[in-house]
Amino acid sequence: MQLHTTIAGVLDVAYYDAGPRQGPPVVLLHGFPYDVHACRAAGDRLAQAGCRVVTPYLRGFGLVAGDPALDDWERALVVQPSIGVPTISIDGAGDGVMTLGGSAGHQHHFNGPYAHRVLPLVGHNLPQEAPEAFASAVLELL
Repeated sequence: MQLHTTIAGVLDVAYYDAGPRQGPPVVLLHGFPYDVHACRAAGDRLAQAGCRVVTPYLRGFGLVAGDPALDDWERALVVQPSIGVPTISIDGAGDGVMTLGGSAGHQHHFNGPYAHRVLPLVGHNLPQEAPEAFASAVLELL
């Protein structure tokens, strides 16, 4: 995986990019308190399968407050149309920690093919705890 940066409006975003540029794109989003390295093994597996994998560093995720200077910009993003790409949400049920309402509740943000998986013997850090199962679930959707 190679580190890149791009300017997106008022944000300077760092992200890792791996796999062939012409491969089906896969965006891996980490959760709090992790960073892009949580997705490394799963991203490598997806890149080896021919996917182009992009893993951005996320700011202000979960319980961590974002930059108040960007509040208006974030409010404007909330009202944007849903995203029309194949999407999968994956929960681990092995440690009893689930996202509030479960990640299956995020489906309304996407209007492309959508799947939800629960991996019963895995905790909440799926890309690191079960990179092979995580990558396989993503590849099933493609």
